[in-house]
Amino acid sequence: MRKRRGPGRRGAGPFAAAIACARPLAVVCGLALAAICGCAAQDTETSVYLEIFDETAVAMPTDVDLAVFAGLGGTQLGSLRRTAAAQTSAAAALGSVVILASAAAGATTLHIQGQRSSGATMLSDGSVDVALVARRQVSARLLLARRGGDAGAPDTGLGPDAGKPDTAPPRDAAPPRDAAPPVDAAPPGDAGADRGALLRNGDSCTSGTLCSSGFCADGVCCNNDCTTLCRACNLTGTRVTCSVLPAGDECAAATCDTSDRLVPARTCDNTGTCGAAAAPQSCGNYHCQNGDCLRSCNNNSDCAGTSRCFANRCL
Repeated sequence: MRKRRGPGRRGAGPFAAAIACARPLAVVCGLALAAICGCAAQDTETSVYLEIFDETAVAMPTDVDLAVFAGLGGTQLGSLRRTAAAQTSAAAALGSVVILASAAAGATTLHIQGQRSSGATMLSDGSVDVALVARRQVSARLLLARRGGDAGAPDTGLGPDAGKPDTAPPRDAAPPRDAAPPVDAAPPGDAGADRGALLRNGDSCTSGTLCSSGFCADGVCCNNDCTTLCRACNLTGTRVTCSVLPAGDECAAATCDTSDRLVPARTCDNTGTCGAAAAPQSCGNYHCQNGDCLRSCNNNSDCAGTSRCFANRCL
């Protein structure tokens, strides 16, 4: 049986922009910036939908800088700066960016670096590697985190000089990530997960924070939260999308009514709807308990109405 709630929606966040070709495209807020990854042909658009989070809420407006490279250690393709509004919760996205790329750029993976700053003070930074899929949009999440003791260090990798070679120290030169107090600590099973390599839809998961889509349903990364009755994301052949369960699958367990009658289990129809329960059924002389009619008795409480228990039978 699967008891579920309604599906949620993902917002664009305090700011939204696009890193794209000069040619107008359907992007977040419809805002197109200078091309950084090559202008894609009409029928070969490849894009990344990037959501940006910071593990610590900052109660003031801050600048967010992004730099995009052709893979880790590759050529820088472009940069972007936006102002994020003050946060009330670390769970809220700072914003979202659509990056349009083309096969002509020759990159199969984008390495995206981001940092958040206030004036000359760098507050947090992070990076993510995203594998491109030709003619499809893939989703990714960039998590920014405080560096610990060097939060006030000058900006050396991004910002107005993002087009210059990256002189920031290697990521593994920073203090351990767990030096900063986690806001939404992952469960033990996720402790070793690499935040920069998010899982694709259909991969096994234990939390939506591990999935590029942001949703973990029925033990796999899914295209939405898949909380509706008679739908699941782990069906054979359709693990990447929330799909309708086969007709006849149980969607609500059998119960007992106040008259000691059995209310049969409800099942799914072939349209993904949980059907109505059949008429209640009498349990005869026996008590209905936990969605089933008892078939023997140990004492009178196992019997219905005025029936009494004799030799394990309600008479």
